[in-house]
Amino acid sequence: MRYIDPGKFRIGSLELSSDFHPDLELVMSSLVLELNIYESMFDECITGNIVVNDSRNILAKLPIVGYETVKVVYYIDEEVAGGTRGSSEYSKTFKIRSVTDYKKETATTATYSINFVSEEHFTNITTRLSRSYRSTSISNIASLVFGELKSKKEFNVDPTIIAQDLIIPNWKPFSALGWLASKAISGSHKGANYAFYENKNGYNFVSLEGLFERGSEQGKLNTLPEYRQPTRDFVVEPGERNESFYNILEISYDTGLDVTDNISGGMYASKVIEHDIVKRTFRIHEFNYAETFDSYKSLNKGGLDDSRANGTFYSTKPDAIVTYIPKHTKKYNNSYDYSDNIQDSVQIRRSQLQQLNNFAVSFIIAGDTERTVGDIIDLKIVSPEPAEERIVWDPVYSGKYLILRLKHTLDASKYITTITAVKDTYKDFIPKTTLRQESDTGHPQQNLLN
Repeated sequence: MRYIDPGKFRIGSLELSSDFHPDLELVMSSLVLELNIYESMFDECITGNIVVNDSRNILAKLPIVGYETVKVVYYIDEEVAGGTRGSSEYSKTFKIRSVTDYKKETATTATYSINFVSEEHFTNITTRLSRSYRSTSISNIASLVFGELKSKKEFNVDPTIIAQDLIIPNWKPFSALGWLASKAISGSHKGANYAFYENKNGYNFVSLEGLFERGSEQGKLNTLPEYRQPTRDFVVEPGERNESFYNILEISYDTGLDVTDNISGGMYASKVIEHDIVKRTFRIHEFNYAETFDSYKSLNKGGLDDSRANGTFYSTKPDAIVTYIPKHTKKYNNSYDYSDNIQDSVQIRRSQLQQLNNFAVSFIIAGDTERTVGDIIDLKIVSPEPAEERIVWDPVYSGKYLILRLKHTLDASKYITTITAVKDTYKDFIPKTTLRQESDTGHPQQNLLN
């Protein structure tokens, strides 16, 4: 549910409790200056902070010493059919990790930030695993490793292929799960772009292609969340939903196409030299982005390398990045080759992750409890060109995006959500050119670029 009007959101409770005083719950709602909650696909846990204006010296009197939890509850109210009021609730419990930014505002008041994190963070940093797994898929190993955290949260895992023999050598669970994600190959798609992260629905060990697929299905059903860059003359066209609260309040463009970074990052092409030190043989695997583009699920239709570039396009240059991978066929007198099949995943994973570095935007919307990291959204950006009868959407920056990071911010007067989203493709296939040169008078001339 989205926050639309002032006064339609409310902080239900911010309750601080301590293991030292299990019967005491301190209600902090009246002390809060600002509440922030962060999600990221680069972080294993949801984090956040409460900025407090304290005139009761809670730090000393509770006291806050590192064994406290904070329960965060807030609501968005919405008028529903029949004139009754419905509400959407955000409710989670976190562990306090630190107190920072302490300042004495007056002799009797202080402000500081109480920083919190999901409780699995502390289980992770106090746990180590030394385990071996034989003939087991990575998705099953990931489920077993996550079980070591004793978490009550949902663990959403996408199945992987290829049973492997793996050893986790005295690693913390989150480190092991990140390593497993880097080796995983999807059982339902051909890619290798797995990620491990927490969002509001629980923990996830999933293929990004699986997220893209679900976004595609939402698009077919017209249920994909849509956000528009507002224009002064914005008009809802016939048949469209009048949901102005989806409008973007503020937007910045973080990254754009970077060919040098794509080449050095192995997006277009790469080479793997697989060396079998037992058989004394080697094989060469070459990756070509343009030739394999249709084999993998992407967010949009338009690829980032064009085979019409007179045969010199970047996908034909595999020497841009070369990786050497050792292989040990039957070294231990069994049928397993001990290469971990990394030659099947390293090139496509490198390319798929690099593709997401090309288009990144950050924007602010009215607070939305429904959005979470891993969601696919449809972003419509106004094209920087004259519009005649209707708005022209920019074919470069518009399209489906993956939410990579998200921040909820609440204070006494507002609730906003800041989203960082990325995409791996153009919205549609980009034509070779539609540009026409203009004379000094600004009148169109013959298209000289065809």
